[in-house]
Amino acid sequence: MLAEHGYDVWTLNYRGSFYCRKHKTLTTKDHDFWDFSWHENGVIDQAESIDYILKVTGKKKVIALGHSMSSSALTVLLAERPEYNDKVMGQVLLASPAYYEHPTGIMAYLSHFIKIIPGAEVGSSANVENDLFVGFDKPYPQSCYVHYKPKMLPFCRRLIEFIMGPFHEPVDDELLQLTMHHYPAGSSIRQMQHYAQCMNSKRFAQYDYGKDRNRDLYGQDLPPLYNLTNIRTPTYVVYALGDGNVNWRDAITFAKNLAPGVLKKLYRVPPKDFCHIDYLIARDAKELIYDPVINFVDEIKANDANRD
Repeated sequence: MLAEHGYDVWTLNYRGSFYCRKHKTLTTKDHDFWDFSWHENGVIDQAESIDYILKVTGKKKVIALGHSMSSSALTVLLAERPEYNDKVMGQVLLASPAYYEHPTGIMAYLSHFIKIIPGAEVGSSANVENDLFVGFDKPYPQSCYVHYKPKMLPFCRRLIEFIMGPFHEPVDDELLQLTMHHYPAGSSIRQMQHYAQCMNSKRFAQYDYGKDRNRDLYGQDLPPLYNLTNIRTPTYVVYALGDGNVNWRDAITFAKNLAPGVLKKLYRVPPKDFCHIDYLIARDAKELIYDPVINFVDEIKANDANRD
């Protein structure tokens, strides 16, 4: 829809997905290959991608859109490397994970599970080995695909709903099937661990390596908070009440913690049962999500032109 609307659209794949598993010196069997979280996805991967796009197109700025972890990475980039605010005309963040004061669904289960593991809350990453997050190296099995074993689809749907929240009906089964062909695409342990740390500490902060390494890297016992006041890019935050990964109250907290004047729109998806993956598979997503997002993008472009 963006392309049909006249925009030049670039889609990014983060390191670790099965589209991005090549390295000049490392293989996926090397633990150093997996030494990253969504912090590096932001300050390195997002930054390099934006610079590449600007170089190829000759443009001065991009408009950035992110869903889920990509929104976290965009936030990290603009908070940690403020100079990139001058390269991003505006950003639209869909279901952006940052704060976890009110974890719901699988996030609440994970939060409680981590608390009962000895040493998991304090210095939890000191002994965690870099590697691929088990089970995330390949997409859902073929048994979940509609055209293979249709009777299995309800069980697969329930598994996804447990993770993402109950689907908003009607669901586009073809889009659901297409999504399952590509999800999950690969994740490092550190990416999952970083979110777990944010849940347990109630802090939107850099990766916690444990006190000793934290002192070496950050000069303090605890990892520093991400400084959201560094973000100057006009920001649109989209959230849903039925999201099983990002609680709506935490989405509002994130929006309110942005610097004055940065938040341009806090948009709630109307249905109360709209969940984390409905952004991709809801049959009425065009009316509920995509049309408003394109309006936000047009507004970003128009406002930037007026500033120039």
